[in-house]
Amino acid sequence: QGGSQGGSQGGSQGGSQGGSQGGSQGGSQGGSSNFGYSLGAPSACAVDSRGLVYATDSAGGCVNAISANGDLVYRLARPDMRRPVGLSVYEYPKKGLVRLFVADSDANCVWSFDLP
Repeated sequence: QGGSQGGSQGGSQGGSQGGSQGGSQGGSQGGSSNFGYSLGAPSACAVDSRGLVYATDSAGGCVNAISANGDLVYRLARPDMRRPVGLSVYEYPKKGLVRLFVADSDANCVWSFDLP
């Protein structure tokens, strides 16, 4: 993760360290945390202005919404969603709504979810 460079380089120090200093230390310096539960095969994430983190689980065929403190808020899934691998968040500035776009590589489509 980390920084504007993304990928495994992340942050201003690069290498395998995430964030700006991180590595495996976790916390606000980068690194990783599983929040007490695991995702089958996370492949993408995005954050909305409320601080919810949306993470695809390509093995589980769903998108998890995770709060800033690590609680699983809800899961987005459809019976025909098979392998979500990418996502994007669009926020309606005046309506207070979020639209989540989810790319599904096995179903060859992009799903959209309107979230309050």
